[in-house]
Amino acid sequence: MLHVHFANKNMSTSETTVQSIEHITDAHVQVSFLVPEHSVEHEFKKTIQELSKDVRIPGFRKGKTPLAVIERKFTSDISKHVLKTLIADAAQSVFSPDGPEDIRKNQPISEPSLTKEPSLTRGSDFEFSLEYDIIPDISLPNLSDVEAESAEISVSDDDITEDLRALQERNADVRTKENETVALGDVVTLDYVELDDNKEEIPSTNRKGYTCTAGSDQLDLGPGIIGLKQNETKTMSIGPKKATRLARIHITNVSEKSLPELNDEFAQDVDDAFKTLADLKESFKQKKGEQADTLAQQYLSSNVFEVLLSACTCALPESLVQSEFSKHANQHIRSRFPDNPQEALDSGKITLEELHTTLDPIVEKSVKTHIILLTLSKDHDLDVSDDDVRTQIQTLHGDTQLTDEMIQKYKQMGFYNQIKSNLLEKKLSETISNAVTPISTKKFDSINSFLTNSENKPKNELKEDA
Repeated sequence: MLHVHFANKNMSTSETTVQSIEHITDAHVQVSFLVPEHSVEHEFKKTIQELSKDVRIPGFRKGKTPLAVIERKFTSDISKHVLKTLIADAAQSVFSPDGPEDIRKNQPISEPSLTKEPSLTRGSDFEFSLEYDIIPDISLPNLSDVEAESAEISVSDDDITEDLRALQERNADVRTKENETVALGDVVTLDYVELDDNKEEIPSTNRKGYTCTAGSDQLDLGPGIIGLKQNETKTMSIGPKKATRLARIHITNVSEKSLPELNDEFAQDVDDAFKTLADLKESFKQKKGEQADTLAQQYLSSNVFEVLLSACTCALPESLVQSEFSKHANQHIRSRFPDNPQEALDSGKITLEELHTTLDPIVEKSVKTHIILLTLSKDHDLDVSDDDVRTQIQTLHGDTQLTDEMIQKYKQMGFYNQIKSNLLEKKLSETISNAVTPISTKKFDSINSFLTNSENKPKNELKEDA
């Protein structure tokens, strides 16, 4: 498939006509273009003229070679250049914000590709066709016709205690335990290497200096290291239940945490704004209340999306499907084989067929959700400006003065668009909360109980016509 790259700013403008737009599917279109003969001829003459300035042909001085000689000698190269220029220039013009209305309604979300190699003849009009993916135009039910379960989330004393405990952990003193065993909550440093079916070491998985908290670590070492001492070695299973593997671990250091006492002095050390521990707790309670409101809003929004997903039966843009599959596949492989994901794929420990079986339903839901998000945002005139994103980034940086270089770095790392997407989702959640009538309310006595039990299937449906 031949891909089209848009023209640069210095490229000439041709009088391109869009002859037709054909919807191959709801998410894929083919656009036919026509460049008139006089624009074709103009581009040929321009190309030959520019080539004459630099070309060197025996018998002629640089820049003095007759145009007819240049045209005869470089006929093929000239035609290829003109063809490429006309297509890129036409695409640049048509896909611009000021392009034809029908094209603005069908903007490409994938790189446009030529449907076939076009034929260019000097002295004739030039016709070619591009195909590309678009966001399908879907019809969604009115939000006021959607009934979904909402959540009422209370803030408990345990929620506050949990945050205080985390704050204590971050401010804890750590000391090395001499000749003592690993206990739950200790900070453990170890080396490990995975073993094959013959219990031979796999060199590529060798890792030194892995540090974790006993009982809560990515490798799910858990009870396996409790009771071990510094310099002890043990063969055991590591990793999550669905992807355990055998490994040999060697304890290199064991440390224990000494948590600071919760009192007024601790509160003052956290921030001068707090005079007493009660002040700190009240601050946490307020933040937890805001978190509970946000979670309840997200819960209702998620349930509404489940209804809308069932009503979304459009074809999906293949480019989005492929992109989403690649993202989820990489995450899936890394979660199961964090130390050497590529080796797992190359050796057949996990196959492409297995990945598709596992991930295709997730990918389909993700792409449909994205389409619904864009459609609802358009229907309700929701938008996130660059100023909105900049304000959010400023919040993350506190009093630090933002610079254009810092913003550019956010864009380069992909965080800028992620923040923009999150802000748009937040606006949409607020819109949904105001428009949807909850069919019922599920109550949770704490944030923690919500986070551990909110997977219970809610009651969501469309209102039936009277």
